[in-house]
Amino acid sequence: MNGNYPLGAEYLPNAPFNQPEPIEKDYDVEVTATLSCSTTVTSNDAYYDEDGELCEENVCLGVDFYNQKHSPKDLIKYLYNILREHPEIKFSDRKSVLYSCGMWLAGNEDLEVEEA
Repeated sequence: MNGNYPLGAEYLPNAPFNQPEPIEKDYDVEVTATLSCSTTVTSNDAYYDEDGELCEENVCLGVDFYNQKHSPKDLIKYLYNILREHPEIKFSDRKSVLYSCGMWLAGNEDLEVEEA
């Protein structure tokens, strides 16, 4: 008998110790992540017309959102900068988090803001 195989198992092809080693290969992929949230945005774009009717035609909630809230890309950028500037913050996958933050920051962000 060769090696330290269990008795009679040396030639069993389905035994875990007889399985071929998995081959690691890099693949280029594009990931699209969609996030949504509900929040309140204050806007001063609405106005009362000469008849006293509330006019909301020109309300631009996207601009108001960016002025008042933080987008996911903003939050990732804050985390990335904190980790780069404070190496004393230690946790097990720090390097992976930094890499992932950089990866998401390099992508394009299309944020749509709609009134609920």
